[in-house]
Amino acid sequence: MSNLFKEIFGVATLVGRALVVLQKQITSTVEQAEEQHRQRALLSAHRLKNSWKKSDLPGLRSLGIIIEAEDQRKIGSRGRPVVQPHTPLCATIINRLSAVQPLFDPASSPHQRKQALKLWPWWPHFVEALYRGERDRAKARCVAHASDYAEELVGAELNISASQVHSICGKIRRLRKEWDGAANFPAMTLDDFKDWMTTGENSWAERYLRYDQPLTALNPSKNP
Repeated sequence: MSNLFKEIFGVATLVGRALVVLQKQITSTVEQAEEQHRQRALLSAHRLKNSWKKSDLPGLRSLGIIIEAEDQRKIGSRGRPVVQPHTPLCATIINRLSAVQPLFDPASSPHQRKQALKLWPWWPHFVEALYRGERDRAKARCVAHASDYAEELVGAELNISASQVHSICGKIRRLRKEWDGAANFPAMTLDDFKDWMTTGENSWAERYLRYDQPLTALNPSKNP
């Protein structure tokens, strides 16, 4: 029994040490990510230095940028701030997840799902997929100026202008040319989209998306 106890104690000690090391690694990784998040916000703020106004002072202070009273006289006195108060990385992630939650909540309304989709990183890719789906349908029905027709149709459904649809699609096509790992969604029809927004069940994704493909195929990090 004593030997068994020694073995159990030895294993527990090793596991405990491993957990301590893992905790330190996780803490270090989180701290590095938080610092990188802050540095990006600092860089963004400094790029807008020539546009700083008095309304930016709270946002600048949240980043540790203190402007002395004498220097405050040199910045603009009117207008909306260009530097928002800094939000820690963890809070930013939680806010973004909360914003898109209606997209996956069965109790959400179609309007809530549609608004949440616009905050989803793959939003531009869905717009382009819808455009291709409706353009192809229009061509199959021999509709004149199928591309313009599809842009108008998709724009009306998404509450954006046809010119915005055109611009988004152009950016997505350029992105695919520049980066092989860009998302390339299959064409989606407005019927698929409306069904998804109404029921919350994305039958289009179930039919077409392959979850065994490389993650880079759906990576939205380089979206316009």
